[in-house]
Amino acid sequence: MSGSPTRPCARLVTALGALLFVTLSTRGAHAQQSPDPSRTGAAAQSSAPVDPTVREARAAFERGIEMSQQERWGEALDAFRRSFELVPRPSTAFNMASTFVRLGRHVEAVAAYEHYLRIADPSAEGARFTDAQTQLAAERAMVATLEFAIAPEGAELRLDGRRVEGPLSQRALSVDPGAHTIEVSAPRHRAFSTTVRVASGERSPVRVSLEAITTARLEVQCTVPGAVVTVDGAPFALGGREVGAGAHEINVTAAGYEPFRRRVTLAPESTLRVDASLTRVVVVRPLHANPLFWVAIAGGTAVIATSVVLGVVLSGQAPEFATSTGITIQALSGGAARF
Repeated sequence: MSGSPTRPCARLVTALGALLFVTLSTRGAHAQQSPDPSRTGAAAQSSAPVDPTVREARAAFERGIEMSQQERWGEALDAFRRSFELVPRPSTAFNMASTFVRLGRHVEAVAAYEHYLRIADPSAEGARFTDAQTQLAAERAMVATLEFAIAPEGAELRLDGRRVEGPLSQRALSVDPGAHTIEVSAPRHRAFSTTVRVASGERSPVRVSLEAITTARLEVQCTVPGAVVTVDGAPFALGGREVGAGAHEINVTAAGYEPFRRRVTLAPESTLRVDASLTRVVVVRPLHANPLFWVAIAGGTAVIATSVVLGVVLSGQAPEFATSTGITIQALSGGAARF
């Protein structure tokens, strides 16, 4: 029947169901529109602009990983170093230390692991922190030690070409196992160099006492053939050689030349060149010792005599004399006369 009381109830249930659907649908829409706080932070972080320095550091880090996978450890180390310079993160420091191990550079590996342990947070690093401690102990056992005692004070030490700063009279240096070049030098001392080989964990003493230089080099040159050189009265060959530092007397002689004398003072480890320039001796002879003088005299006398004879012949008269000969002759007239 149309007036049955069940129909109004059915209509009421239908209306209530429709109302409930609308309400749930509305709440669902609001739930989809309301962002999840945790997801909002991640999304905001990913969408925020990345600092260029961080971006470059990440790129260098990834390149270091790529190079290490190819076992190109030198390039991997350069990449990790660059990344750490830009953003000093513990993970990068750990990778640098591990790369030093691969390169066999144990001294630097020790320093890198120690640095990592100083800057890393054990709770955040977890097993990596423990691994670093274990590896550090192993690397320390690989390192050798050179114990230096060097004289004189102020000498310079170069180890494998690199200058070692600081005092050297008593000095211990950590080195990788293998061969190492040692060079020691000081002013006015003879330089010293050697190569030493050490094993892992070995402590090797290196004692160096440089020899003081008390000599200098003297060079004497002379272009005159047959020149004789003496230094301090002893024969000295032309050219050069080592002599004691201090004052020296140089003499150079040669036949027909004035002697050369010079006093010089040489500092230790110095070089002095002396060019002995000799002056030829000029001989002045007496006039009568020259044969030409007498030739000239004879020639002049002959000329004078010839002139006198010619004068008499040409004039027809005997020359007059200013003095009497004291000779008496008999005159033609028979009378005596005195001339």
